[in-house]
Amino acid sequence: MSSEIPDPPSRMKWLRRRHGAMRTPRAIIDTQVRLATGARIEALRRLLIGEDNEVYDATTAGGGRLIVRISHGEDPRFEAERWALDAARAVGVPTPVVLHQRRVAVNDEKTVTFCVEERLPGVALDVLLDQGRRPERAIGRLGELLAAIHGVSVDGFGYLRPDGRGWPITFESIMLDLIPLRVRVLDAARHWGIEDRLVDAGLTALSQHAHLYGYDDSRLVHGDFGLDHVLVDGDPGHEYVSGILDMQECSGGHPAADLANWVATCAERIPLATLLASYPGGMELAERDETLIALMIVRRSLWMLIVDQDHGHPGRADEHIHHLTRALRASGSTA
Repeated sequence: MSSEIPDPPSRMKWLRRRHGAMRTPRAIIDTQVRLATGARIEALRRLLIGEDNEVYDATTAGGGRLIVRISHGEDPRFEAERWALDAARAVGVPTPVVLHQRRVAVNDEKTVTFCVEERLPGVALDVLLDQGRRPERAIGRLGELLAAIHGVSVDGFGYLRPDGRGWPITFESIMLDLIPLRVRVLDAARHWGIEDRLVDAGLTALSQHAHLYGYDDSRLVHGDFGLDHVLVDGDPGHEYVSGILDMQECSGGHPAADLANWVATCAERIPLATLLASYPGGMELAERDETLIALMIVRRSLWMLIVDQDHGHPGRADEHIHHLTRALRASGSTA
């Protein structure tokens, strides 16, 4: 149950358009970096990464290296992410230090939210793999670092609030949240030309396995633990993980959620077993929760149909169908 489907050209065109629509005046960026560091910007380079934020690589006059992320959304969850990054760093995970966060008016009608953080050294793991490099030593530590994140207890479930707490809801309510949204999921599926039977099979599978959702030991979940959010630095043969990035999707939940995301997005290049080789008890966890992981992929696939429709994101319907059908088989369900 592992696959990764390459991004089609249409995705890159969509990504360029999406980032092109997010442009904050340079003077405002300069001001926020000066507030964060006390220094002026000497060099600023736009990065076409991620889907939700305007992102820059900045160098200050004093030689400081920064990442500037600017959200144009109403709820960027930067404060909750800051808590998660700090909590992960406290248990030995290399995460960037957030220097400055502020909501700023661009004009009378629009505001954006800044997050200025230190730029950690290294290159994203997916870029290294694309270059034909495979830093085995760094890869061998990924499970250990993920386990450290999961070792952080969280009060409540769901997306974290600014103080690091989740919400007074249950894990079961999260796993079943799409059931009352059947009409909305069907609308999204039809928008992408997906048959109703696949949606119904997915929702039925989620409902029929509710007995697996009796989990109450909420843990810190990265939310998007993947190759593009792992930085690797060092000479060949001596590479190390220099950074775990982007915890904007952090939540209180079940550790299996990060494993499900890995299976759906990364396992073709680095198998889940390789990730879990350094995760204490990881293989036992994966075997015990195999069906739950599959159901999390079912839920993720159905949710992504809605997200992609809302964002006007093209070209991923086949990917979602692929993951959904494989996860249904892995859970013992049929479409």
